[in-house]
Amino acid sequence: MVDKELIAIDRIFEKGKLTVDWFIGKRCNYDCSYCTPDIHDNSSPHLPLDSLINASNAFLKNFKPSNVKIGFTGGEPTVNPYFYDYCKHLFELGIRKISVTTNGTRTTKYFFELWEFVNNYTFSQHFEHASNSEFLPKVKELNDNKPLGKNLIVQVMFHSKYFEECKEAIEFYKKNNINYTLRRIRDKGVTHRNGLEYNEQQLVWFFKNQPGKDNISIVPGTSSKFEAVEANATANNLSNATIFFEENGEVQKQNVHVNEISGAEKNNFLGWTCWAGIDHLHIWWDGTVYRGNCQQGGSLGNIQDQNFELPIEPVICGKKRCHCAPEISVKKVRNMKYFWLIKD
Repeated sequence: MVDKELIAIDRIFEKGKLTVDWFIGKRCNYDCSYCTPDIHDNSSPHLPLDSLINASNAFLKNFKPSNVKIGFTGGEPTVNPYFYDYCKHLFELGIRKISVTTNGTRTTKYFFELWEFVNNYTFSQHFEHASNSEFLPKVKELNDNKPLGKNLIVQVMFHSKYFEECKEAIEFYKKNNINYTLRRIRDKGVTHRNGLEYNEQQLVWFFKNQPGKDNISIVPGTSSKFEAVEANATANNLSNATIFFEENGEVQKQNVHVNEISGAEKNNFLGWTCWAGIDHLHIWWDGTVYRGNCQQGGSLGNIQDQNFELPIEPVICGKKRCHCAPEISVKKVRNMKYFWLIKD
């Protein structure tokens, strides 16, 4: 557990590289009850191919192609008519770390062909639209025949009204050695921590079936206890960040998972100097570029502008909480005197 006052944070992986969290469009062929209008519709315009190319040109002004990692989300990225061609373009530029989060409705043929240019699929399973009878065989075919070096994981959107279908899917993934993760969801307008109204049986099952956490015993109680257990369950003992702190007059460091940082409520970086925007970008559906999902420092411009360029200076955080897991691990320091700790 993270119980020290932090003075700096840095990534373990992707050091010195640019990670791009790209919300490439609001368009989606689904209309899930829990998906809000700010991230989903069926009418927003697609970004044109020349604007997409303009963005990658900006990335390569500051980074080698091998040092750029892009994750596409939406909406549904594959409904953009230029998506396949753009992934091919990125591959031809030498950008080989490309991840796609998709609802999986395109044909297996499409996904096999797209796999030539991307290295990771996250299939989000939405039980309101995708029946197990159709979704599970497609995932199995792709997983059983995935090219060498390619990855696939299923993000199971745990809907309390589809408990039996969810259990069936998880047993299928376990039996067929398919990587998965379980994610709780919340209905539109619901802001309480438990999202959709899960009962105790569902919550016990949820935590016991988190990958690598088969032996967790859960007794749902107060919100603080509940959140602490959740943080431990989702961490999966995988470290992806290094934290620095002072102890007995000396600087110490520890490798942790970012969920441990937020679970211990150590994700308050108000006044810290953060390299979001330099090491990390968040691109919105209309092409507006921000340093992160937090939008600190305001817009950096729009990829549809021909003169769009990446920033070269870090930003001072003005928020009390960093809620986005990938951005928690972006390098940052409480005071610039600690910059030497995270200097590449």
